[in-house]
Amino acid sequence: MFCAAIRATIARMRGRTRPGRLRLLDGVLSREGGGLTVDVGLGDEPVTTVELFELLGPKVVGVDSDSGRVARAQSFARPGLAFLQRSWSLELDQPPRLIRAMNVLREYPVHEAAEASERLASQLAEGGLLVEGSTDVDGALGSAHLWRKRGGAVVGEGLLFFTDFSRGFAPMMFRDVLPRDLRREVKPGTGIHAFLQTWQRRFDDGRAAGENAASGFDRACESLAQTERRGVGSLVWRPLAA
Repeated sequence: MFCAAIRATIARMRGRTRPGRLRLLDGVLSREGGGLTVDVGLGDEPVTTVELFELLGPKVVGVDSDSGRVARAQSFARPGLAFLQRSWSLELDQPPRLIRAMNVLREYPVHEAAEASERLASQLAEGGLLVEGSTDVDGALGSAHLWRKRGGAVVGEGLLFFTDFSRGFAPMMFRDVLPRDLRREVKPGTGIHAFLQTWQRRFDDGRAAGENAASGFDRACESLAQTERRGVGSLVWRPLAA
């Protein structure tokens, strides 16, 4: 009963996917294009999958376990863009270079979300990337785990944060859009809590000095350890970096 209720909630949430919700993320991922890309989760209409194809190409496969969503998506298919009914086992004729699984696992129990991520990542091509996380309803704010396949093993590449500043900005806003395993970990004594607090303090210092949100974001990023800026309003935190 519990799992059925969770999946019903997921279905309702995915059905409300808005055009442009993942465009900000897709811009950050544009360097990962060039091979097969898999988008996990379609919504009632596969608008964000189509947008991913138009930006990254040349071959994108959208997958969903719901046969109705897959059937409705077929009207959007075109050369290079296909839709298949699949779960975590993709069963494709070639391994993907990129798997995007956004706003899919956010309501699953933590252990199920971890198992799904591990299964997806294991199917990547060598050097391929799994992006798994969450955004707000408009895609103005989000975060995602980055998992890379190297030497046949899957390794964590970091935690990506991104925003377009349209809702204002403060680093602690990311609490509500963290991946499933981190959402309840923003509490004293955890690494993610310490990182967000440090970022918030440095951001606040910049605002007090008269910086706007975007400039404050950039300056704070420059002073944070174990981070890499990925463009306007985006950074990757690598907590395991030496």
